[in-house]
Amino acid sequence: MADRTLGRVWFALLRETTGDAGRVKDDPYGYFSCRSNVARFLDIESKAFNGTIYGKEREYKGERVLTLADGTKLNKGTLNTDGKNAGEPVAIQRVVGKRRVILRTGKPIGTVIAGKTPSYHTLSFAFPTWATIATIADALGEIIPAGKMKSSPTAADIRPQFTIEGGGTYGIMSPAAAATRTKASTSKTALKAKVESDGGEVQEGVTN
Repeated sequence: MADRTLGRVWFALLRETTGDAGRVKDDPYGYFSCRSNVARFLDIESKAFNGTIYGKEREYKGERVLTLADGTKLNKGTLNTDGKNAGEPVAIQRVVGKRRVILRTGKPIGTVIAGKTPSYHTLSFAFPTWATIATIADALGEIIPAGKMKSSPTAADIRPQFTIEGGGTYGIMSPAAAATRTKASTSKTALKAKVESDGGEVQEGVTN
């Protein structure tokens, strides 16, 4: 049994997109996560997002109707019999993302034997499928301290790279570069502003 919690730690994620005219959902937002041991190793527990995002459903006008199995009809954009609008804010569930991202530490597994290349401990994050390579590079650069990333990492550091499970390896943005890039953000303030501009709400300290 583990002597410390191994639950998940969640972080806010916002991706800015272009050419959004006509899209049902522009500038997607949500969460990405890692296990508590990963957050402790990287010293990023203080950057966790402890709250719930209530994103606003798009209100459809006209004759767009959803028919349920029993024949009940929901007219998007109009009040249902319970008095709730089909376009009111709904909680975005905390679901472990399907895009697994792997980081390599400088901590060898087991005893290092002279003349043999050692294997190293790895850390992983789970991102939503809409997170692009650039979004991931930016997000990791924002939350991981500069002092934790080294080209020749010690047992307490990581390489400044990440690998997509089943894919390639890419560089993590430096914290300075990530802080000035606006195409992706882990900022709670930026997330709150975007969600509220869409008619939704962010409640910190409340988790779903």
